[in-house]
Amino acid sequence: MAAQRRQPPPGQELDADDYLEAAKDHAKALSGLYPDGDYALVIYVSGVAAECLFRAFRAKKGLPFRSDHPLAGLAEEAGFPDLVPDAHRERFDAALADLIVRWRNSHRFRSNEAMRRFLKWLRLDRGIKGDYLKENARRMSSSAIELVNLGVEQWPPP
Repeated sequence: MAAQRRQPPPGQELDADDYLEAAKDHAKALSGLYPDGDYALVIYVSGVAAECLFRAFRAKKGLPFRSDHPLAGLAEEAGFPDLVPDAHRERFDAALADLIVRWRNSHRFRSNEAMRRFLKWLRLDRGIKGDYLKENARRMSSSAIELVNLGVEQWPPP
């Protein structure tokens, strides 16, 4: 008989390792979504990858599940900023700022056209030559991958 996996506490369906694996999977998926022009989805998945990462570190600390999605708050509660080595501080701050400004959980409902309107509303089309949706998706993807890679490096050994 196969060993049964211990069930997480009520209200938290996933454990820290599950969240970390999801963050890595989502970051990996970005490399396929971007070339296909699924830019709204790239922006959404980038935020979800970061959210999963921060949830992993929160769960590792034993914090209860939160049903909301504030990236800055999740990162802070997870203690993630304190784990960032000084050599990576500037890159971490820039990557997190990119994600916080551009990401909303409601992006899961946006088409590329709706995402264009959202970015224009936030004035994130300014100073970008060419396709501003594509450029914002590139920035989000790069930021998410940067954070996930940093999180994997800092993940405590078993």
